Amino acid sequence: TILVRIIVPLARPAIATVFLWSTVQHWNAWFDAMIFIQDANKTVLQLLLRRLLDRMLTLQELERYTLKQQIEMKIPTEAAKAAMILVANVLSPQPAGSDFHAAFFPLALVAGGLLFTSTLFAELTDKPRAHAYLTLPISMLERWMVRLLLSTVGYAAVALAGYFLVTLLGAGISQLIRGSAPPVFVPSLDDWRIVLGYLVSSSLFLFGAVYFRRWHALKVVISLAGLFLGLALVAAGVSWLLFSEFTGNFDSIMERVPHVMEAVEAGAGIFFWGIMGPLFWFLTWLRLRETEV
Repeated sequence: TILVRIIVPLARPAIATVFLWSTVQHWNAWFDAMIFIQDANKTVLQLLLRRLLDRMLTLQELERYTLKQQIEMKIPTEAAKAAMILVANVLSPQPAGSDFHAAFFPLALVAGGLLFTSTLFAELTDKPRAHAYLTLPISMLERWMVRLLLSTVGYAAVALAGYFLVTLLGAGISQLIRGSAPPVFVPSLDDWRIVLGYLVSSSLFLFGAVYFRRWHALKVVISLAGLFLGLALVAAGVSWLLFSEFTGNFDSIMERVPHVMEAVEAGAGIFFWGIMGPLFWFLTWLRLRETEV
């Protein structure tokens, strides 16, 4: 209680500062790319900028020792180099390849969207704000629909459009600096499947936003971990019941395993794509009605 209510709130500026510096450090990292990436087509922009700065320093040293020969060299100033690094790192951090989009877009969509969804009912955690929110001259169905659309179609549309615009701007800057541009993000079939998966998964975090009072996303993740652990124990028990009669007969067990896995996979797919979203959206509605009462 002391940690959560006193120490953590007081330490928020320090935590945010450490997080920011750590993020900037890893964002601008170039050494690992220099060591591990051997294909020139996959070179990241940070490494190219580092090489560019090294060449500038080399030119400055040459200019220092060849003044007597009056060699004219146009070397960017420190301000110009700093501005170039800042703009390039902020707006175009991706490597020259489409693999970046396959890795980063799901992270930006799913992680950002689930965190955003878990904060949509933040008003309910504070009594004065909750009273003001619940007494607005709109119906509970309208409140529920607005937050549902924000967490699903609204965020997905903004994420797709924003990510496309950022990669488009980054490609333009990369073209000016490097003479070549990485591919602009265009949603593929796999990306649309990820969007659909996010729309369903967000129902869990929307329910957690209205059910839990604090630490909504963290509590949802912990609850999911406990649920998966329980399901694993149940699966272990069911497997023992199904295969106990085949003790010592390994071939008979292996013949049944594919059929059991297919049945489990089909059941999980039906629950995820057909049941989970409507179920948790409905539970969110019920919880919101209960909170209003």
